[in-house]
Amino acid sequence: MTTQRFDPDAFAPIDGCTLERYAVVCRALIRVPSGSARQMDAALAEFCLTVDRWADIRRAWSARIASDPFVLGAFRRLYVGTVDAESREATT
Repeated sequence: MTTQRFDPDAFAPIDGCTLERYAVVCRALIRVPSGSARQMDAALAEFCLTVDRWADIRRAWSARIASDPFVLGAFRRLYVGTVDAESREATT
């Protein structure tokens, strides 16, 4: 059991990317072969993301997931569960 209190700010979007969208993109990227820059660019472009922007978003969400058990639990549910297609909408 955790003694950490729920912090709703931990779920705030990072550069316009919600936790739900982050989970959707992560799931999509597991299909991209390792070391394939062209395929990575194409996969990220489907979400209106660049490699650099994704790296910043991934680093920030990874830090929140690692430091907050509530965010970790929500990410796990989103990653293995079903998330709707509107998460693919562009965030600019």
